[in-house]
Amino acid sequence: MLKHTRMQPIWYFLVCCFLTVGAGDIDFHYLLDQYILICGNMLCNKISEFVPKIPAYLSVCAECFCDEKCVFNGTCCPDKFFSLKLECTNTSIVSHKTESKDVFEDSFLMRVTCPEGTDPLSKANCESNKTFSEKIQYLPVTSSETLISYKNKFCAQCNNESKFEYWIFNSVCDEFVDFNFISSLDEILKNSFRQKM
Repeated sequence: MLKHTRMQPIWYFLVCCFLTVGAGDIDFHYLLDQYILICGNMLCNKISEFVPKIPAYLSVCAECFCDEKCVFNGTCCPDKFFSLKLECTNTSIVSHKTESKDVFEDSFLMRVTCPEGTDPLSKANCESNKTFSEKIQYLPVTSSETLISYKNKFCAQCNNESKFEYWIFNSVCDEFVDFNFISSLDEILKNSFRQKM
């Protein structure tokens, strides 16, 4: 008897996307059609009832889910995953890493925008580029309810998240730095550049 491994649906789908779609604009309808051909009609919002059902024992894809915690569990159906508009975001404030494998070490999937119709001030607070000290002041947050991470508290609030936990600031230095004699955040940042933290 042949045994085949079931891949998590979103990861299998993303691998297939990478292999079938070149650089440029991504046509999500095309990608969802390809997903349906591979995994069957396993979506949150059924696109077509004319697609034959693939029995679970023949499918290469594991069951996907549409609940709020599917991002955290890595089990979202692709239409749910793409509707969340998550971006792979590097959270480093200062980084001296040069190897390509290190670039992704501090990258996380998170929401970095507000929905359409958000008031301009809230949208600007969420989406604008921040200074180094503002990045430390407004660290990313993670929703206590959905477990979705946001660029900052403003992005969480404009996406109707009221209960969230702030991320903890972490600093790694190549050399010892005595922060007891530094009086301001700007001095810490200047030392960070100097000491390659």
